[in-house]
Amino acid sequence: KGDKDLYGNLKIAAGAVLRIQARVSLPENTRITIEPGGRLEMGSGALLHNACGLNWEGIDAPHRFLGPRGKVVAEEGARIRGAKMISLQ
Repeated sequence: KGDKDLYGNLKIAAGAVLRIQARVSLPENTRITIEPGGRLEMGSGALLHNACGLNWEGIDAPHRFLGPRGKVVAEEGARIRGAKMISLQ
């Protein structure tokens, strides 16, 4: 619980669920990767950003030929700032 500062890339494994409900700062040039079948849930108080105002790579859910793709589910009020890309298709 509470705000977090990460120090590297974040990977959500296949079949795993990560729920964010507070502020999470990602370092410059890092990304969140959601493996097929993984899920990122963002509550209304969630904020993904870089605390220094720098850009971070973003969120990537790589496409696989077969099977489910990683997903992001965001409640109203959830925010993403400074991401260079969000690839969910």
